[in-house]
Amino acid sequence: MVAKYTTYPCNTAEELWENLNPLNEQNYPKTSKYIFRGQANSYWGLKPSIFRNIPETNIEKQASRQLFYEWNLLKNFIEFCDSIGLPIPNDSYEFRNQYFDETKTYFPQTVIKNQSLFMNDNLLELIALAQHSGVPTRLLDWSNDSYVAAFFASSGAIYLKDNTHTHFAIWAFDTIGAYDKEKLKVITLPYAYNHNMRSQKGCFTYWEQDLIRGKEISIKNMEEIKGLTLKKFKVPISEAKKILNFCDKLGINHATIFPNYEGAGEASAFKANQDRKIHLGIDENQT
Repeated sequence: MVAKYTTYPCNTAEELWENLNPLNEQNYPKTSKYIFRGQANSYWGLKPSIFRNIPETNIEKQASRQLFYEWNLLKNFIEFCDSIGLPIPNDSYEFRNQYFDETKTYFPQTVIKNQSLFMNDNLLELIALAQHSGVPTRLLDWSNDSYVAAFFASSGAIYLKDNTHTHFAIWAFDTIGAYDKEKLKVITLPYAYNHNMRSQKGCFTYWEQDLIRGKEISIKNMEEIKGLTLKKFKVPISEAKKILNFCDKLGINHATIFPNYEGAGEASAFKANQDRKIHLGIDENQT
């Protein structure tokens, strides 16, 4: 299927910055409500992490295997959180008994027959927390802040170990558009249990895949869904460091995006590297 979106080449950091400006009514009319996603490689489609590395063996490509794998990921996440005393959303004896008691096969077997049960309201906060903790899920991360998306795209492009890509991208999606809102859902969850999501002004999209018991997995990227208003801003990697400097001037950096010791460490290393270049008289955008 041919992807339906408009690509906007931005050759400089300044050009991208203006295109992402929320006050730019040509790009973002008052009747629209856009969310944004940054990706380190402009060739990547809008695909949830759980579907990016599906094994190629015939057995593992079966839909029922995939569904059980996703359920098992969450169960393991809960167990490891328990082992180090970390709380999880909506936790209770009834919650665990209903969804994650491995002595009872009712819920995983039911999910295999009806995948929509897996993404029910009682599990969404847990799935979102797992997503932001490095567990692959069906959720796709977005931000309500276009410059946060620019931070993710440019920082990812710098660290991406792939010499073949030349551009990164920021996607913009109008959530007010005339698309089927039952098939594709925009999900905003309480930030209390998810500090990263709060700092990133985050939200998610979710759309049901064609996972039918007894058949192979068939995955559809978000940009392949009919009726969406999608924009893709494509930027050369050479502009990434300048964009990170622009972000830092707005208070968007590793420390504010990831409010923990690791985020502070990343921000410290980036700033020290920039300070070193200034003292040595090196162009701050030079690699």
